Amino acid sequence: KVGFKGKIFNGACSIGFNPTFYSESLTVEVYIFDFQRNIYNETLKMVFIDRIRDTMKFSSVDELVENIKN
Repeated sequence: KVGFKGKIFNGACSIGFNPTFYSESLTVEVYIFDFQRNIYNETLKMVFIDRIRDTMKFSSVDELVENIKN
């Protein structure tokens, strides 16, 4: 669950090194379902419900996007 400005949304969070993009920096990324606003650098509150999987490297951005949709 993701809290933003008093509202609660469903989402998914990735904490890791983004091997698909060859990143060596640890990042925290949140994907909010059915949400279209640009809120980079805003403060969010997150509640973790379940762990889905380990970090994976995808062969393309399209494959990554499809995995997120699933």
